[in-house]
Amino acid sequence: MIYDTFNPQIARIILRQAKEGSRILDVGCGTGKLGQYLKSRLKCYIVGIEIDQEAVNYAKSIYDEIIVMDLEELIDGILKL
Repeated sequence: MIYDTFNPQIARIILRQAKEGSRILDVGCGTGKLGQYLKSRLKCYIVGIEIDQEAVNYAKSIYDEIIVMDLEELIDGILKL
């Protein structure tokens, strides 16, 4: 399932805290709607993490970097160490 929306409450919180030119990490970025919104207002550098390759295909034209990974697998691997 592709997530093609963003939570406006989260966006308002970020806009209150972040300054123009900030570096932002969007975990579970979906198709990049939040990143698109933030970039238009903050002119920020934004990195997205997303597991779904179809969503990444949309977000990669918006974000400065996209990391394709399953964070649950990463966390499971760390916990096993």
